[in-house]
Amino acid sequence: MSAIVILQQTDAIHLITDGATYRDDGTVLEIRSKVTPLPAANCALAMRGGTWACQPLAAALSLCGSFDEIAEVLPDVVAGMTATYEIYFGDRPSHPKHFEIVIAGWSDNMDRMVAAVALTRQRNDPDDPTGFSTFDIYEPGTLFVPGQGCTIPAIDIEATLGRSLTTQADIDALDPGMDGFTLHAAQRREPGLYRGRAAYIIGGFAELTTVTRHGIESQVIHEWPDAVGQKITPVDAPPLEVAQRVVDAVSALRAAQQSALMRSPAGPELISQAA
Repeated sequence: MSAIVILQQTDAIHLITDGATYRDDGTVLEIRSKVTPLPAANCALAMRGGTWACQPLAAALSLCGSFDEIAEVLPDVVAGMTATYEIYFGDRPSHPKHFEIVIAGWSDNMDRMVAAVALTRQRNDPDDPTGFSTFDIYEPGTLFVPGQGCTIPAIDIEATLGRSLTTQADIDALDPGMDGFTLHAAQRREPGLYRGRAAYIIGGFAELTTVTRHGIESQVIHEWPDAVGQKITPVDAPPLEVAQRVVDAVSALRAAQQSALMRSPAGPELISQAA
């Protein structure tokens, strides 16, 4: 799994992502960027979940010439990919089928910079760790715009930063490197559920990707002391046996927490409704 912080400022979209991928037992497999530039559309693609989808999805979307074209074709692309998955991997229940997508770029239809999210899960999936599939506007593979401040997995942004974020001006006042990293570091300290077990699954490095109307820039803003072949053990985080109890206790709160984040300063909206 991965962590994605989304900060939608007026003139730029900022994504903060980690760099670790994992084996089934939770040990680090490799450390690499999880953001793919899509130059023809001047967009950035970030993903969480099944790594099998990264290359084919990026290849398909690289043919699009704009954010709005990506939004139009994505449902069919995702449907085709998940159908192909069932053919090749349907008999392997342990294989990570689902993935989450973030596309950041300029939308002519919406006349603004936009970061939008799509999932492969069906509506109201009880195993959806993000809670997004429970929203009324949700449809599999269809992009929607969360609130201007959004974290996947969800954390309490306002409590973590110690300030109120109720307006676009509040989001614009954030420092994407400092405040974005603070959110990312808080995500790292929270245990997640990986292959049915508690694990720390955010690591490698923190990468800041900024998308404006003029281009895409990425830089590593922090490197974690994680190593390939080892499990991630964040400083100041509880041991895994305690983490398992934490995961069991808070899993039911994830959707409600994400819901609160998406209400401030603007609720979720469908790309098609804003055209």
